[in-house]
Amino acid sequence: MQKPHYSYIHLFLHPAKIFNHGAQQMVEELPHAENHLFVYAWEESLPTRRTEQTILDNSIMELDGLRKYLGMSDYVLVHHLTYSYEELAALTEEEAGKIIWFVWGNDLYRMPPRQDRLYLLVRKVYRVLKGKEKYKEQARRTVSRFHAINAGFVGDRNYIRRTFGDQVRLYDAVYPMGYFAKDLDRWADTTPHREMGVLIGHCAAKYLKHKKYLQKLLPYKGEIHLYVPLSYGNEAYAASIRDLPAALYGKENVTVLLTRMSPEEYVKMLSRVDVAIFDYKQQAGLGNLYLLMYLGKKIFLNPRGTLYKGFCEMGCEVYDVSRIDQFSLEELARSAPSAKNREVARKVFDHNELRRTWAQVFGE
Repeated sequence: MQKPHYSYIHLFLHPAKIFNHGAQQMVEELPHAENHLFVYAWEESLPTRRTEQTILDNSIMELDGLRKYLGMSDYVLVHHLTYSYEELAALTEEEAGKIIWFVWGNDLYRMPPRQDRLYLLVRKVYRVLKGKEKYKEQARRTVSRFHAINAGFVGDRNYIRRTFGDQVRLYDAVYPMGYFAKDLDRWADTTPHREMGVLIGHCAAKYLKHKKYLQKLLPYKGEIHLYVPLSYGNEAYAASIRDLPAALYGKENVTVLLTRMSPEEYVKMLSRVDVAIFDYKQQAGLGNLYLLMYLGKKIFLNPRGTLYKGFCEMGCEVYDVSRIDQFSLEELARSAPSAKNREVARKVFDHNELRRTWAQVFGE
């Protein structure tokens, strides 16, 4: 029996339901959706309502699974590139030319850009001695031959150019989050709140430096309410952090999230935040940042990071997190972010704008 052939096959390698389902729903709204097949690696992330074009196949986590679907389609869209350097290096030029990589964030930043900095040179020598650098360089060349790479954030697209060169085709579709501007307007809580709300990060991850900022914010104790989301991420790290905010600031002055909220509940909570702290260099938590921008919150980022540089390039107003303890409470409360922040964020939650960028990927 002849295998079916599709124009596009989507491989969802990450278990995150919101972004996977949002992507599939957006594609299903486009013309010729019947020419797409959606393949999930994780049973728990499958849509509740499944069509004949939605299947489960965890073999896609390995190279043989990818190759199987490359043979059944014109193009394969890899959502979250998790294949090893060795697996990527093994792809032929013809196979690479059929792949469209949809960047999530952390999957991009495991490949540092081509630079001559000393630390990269030292790391390269180490990897050569370990016999790994060969595969890494081959993997970089393979990715540069992909049919296209999609990255919804300008900072990621700049990184892609530095890492893979100017020849690779770029798209800028943003992953839908399952809700849109009209939903945010309905859910946002505009009730005035007495204490200044300060959000530290978005999940349980060491790179968010929770302990550092719990100490750094102590001068504001008694005048701020801390929000510390730990509902997903590293469970051991979450366990090491969860009791610390209450111990330092008092139970009544902190909200530690240990279970996931519904989108509506989460937006209502973010409505009570005034200042958000995200101190890291890579791209992560982008959806949270867009939500905060849409709600008009003040965001502090690492000035050496992709997010800070990218938002500045877009004309947004973000702040240097290394200077946060130099602001008085009045200064933190006084200056509101520019209207440009909300304008940029609105496009991410505009259904028609999202549909337009996704349609471009498929030439619709």
